[in-house]
Amino acid sequence: MDQLSKMIDAARMYYEYDYSQQEIAKKLEMSRPTVSRILKKAKQEGIVEVTIHDPSEQIEQQSSALRDRFGLKEVIIVHVDEKEYTLKEKLGEAAASFLDSHVQNDDILAASWGTTMYETAKHMQTRPLPNLEIVQLNGGASHSGNQTYATEIIHLLGSAFQTDNWLLPLPAIVDHVSVKHAIETDRHIQRVLQKGKTAQKAIFSVGAPTIDSVLMQTDYFTQDELVKLDNEAAGEICSRFFDDYGHICHEELNERTIGIELHELKKKEFSILVAGGQMKYRAVRGALRGGYANTLITDQKTAGRLLKD
Repeated sequence: MDQLSKMIDAARMYYEYDYSQQEIAKKLEMSRPTVSRILKKAKQEGIVEVTIHDPSEQIEQQSSALRDRFGLKEVIIVHVDEKEYTLKEKLGEAAASFLDSHVQNDDILAASWGTTMYETAKHMQTRPLPNLEIVQLNGGASHSGNQTYATEIIHLLGSAFQTDNWLLPLPAIVDHVSVKHAIETDRHIQRVLQKGKTAQKAIFSVGAPTIDSVLMQTDYFTQDELVKLDNEAAGEICSRFFDDYGHICHEELNERTIGIELHELKKKEFSILVAGGQMKYRAVRGALRGGYANTLITDQKTAGRLLKD
């Protein structure tokens, strides 16, 4: 075996197959110092190139590019593995940390519901802010009995900040506009809705209009509505559905929805979107195109896709 062949074989065993230098020496019948010397020479002659990928550097580049592309105040990108439950947990941790560093004592903090928001609320650390108010952004009671975590999220946030809660114990969507108008005449409901509207900070996720999403399993929709949403909707925020460009795509359904109007989210000091993963990509993109968030907390793969589109 000539010197070049030995160098290539040693390099393959060391860099591709994770052999130790001692193991390589035994297989190639040479001393360990000789193996060390030819591995060094392989790098010097360009046979081996070592590239170090720094995830933090790539994340900072993506964050800056996303801020520029969508006019965002803040972008936080987390690196996670492929498991969806891990993704939501990591996003929740990042969102909880963001709230901890940005929420102030005289704020009103408004929150939506769903599994990502539940992970956020679960990861909050105790930090007493007695003058802070926590308010539910939209109705969340489910006709079907499926868990929306609406009440739990508000209570967990209130417990973390040791402050007052304002709940909206209503369905997200009702059958008739007249029912919605009747509900909203109640002065207690009006008060909660107004607090959500005037909140300086709002945190929410997006839902994808898929059959296994929390909202789609709540029994709010007729079969015709489900077909229309499947054909036209990219996602939803606070139970209000929008298309790939962020435009409301089912106006009649929107009129029957109880909670904050999406255009009101654009007025917040911090309008915080927490979402990621392949299933929610279109929803995230549509929400950003619609300008509903000025702060994005997402994963690295979703960030990459947003920059490629």
